[in-house]
Amino acid sequence: MIQISEKEARKLVVSGAAGYWSIHNRTILIEHDVQTVVRLRGKWFLAPVVEFKVVFICEAGVLGGRVKGAFSVVCENEELGKMATEEMAERGVTLEAGLKAVPDKSHLWN
Repeated sequence: MIQISEKEARKLVVSGAAGYWSIHNRTILIEHDVQTVVRLRGKWFLAPVVEFKVVFICEAGVLGGRVKGAFSVVCENEELGKMATEEMAERGVTLEAGLKAVPDKSHLWN
């Protein structure tokens, strides 16, 4: 995992070179088989899929800018997992509040 600039992150996602994940409840998740851009605490990180991967199980479309359906996040990077868990706790984000995935290999539905 490396920290990157917002400009680099946007370029990677828009070009299709990386997937995308954020805690923000309006995030449109993008699955990718090589690398994922992760936004946490206002910072951008690039992680290989062996460390962080969004996996769609069943996509049911996009509604209001949010992906609907079943998916999981696989996080093998302890630092990213800790940051995501802390940010979710601080924001009081729960499944009922719109959380789409947590970095513990859980399968959650929107």
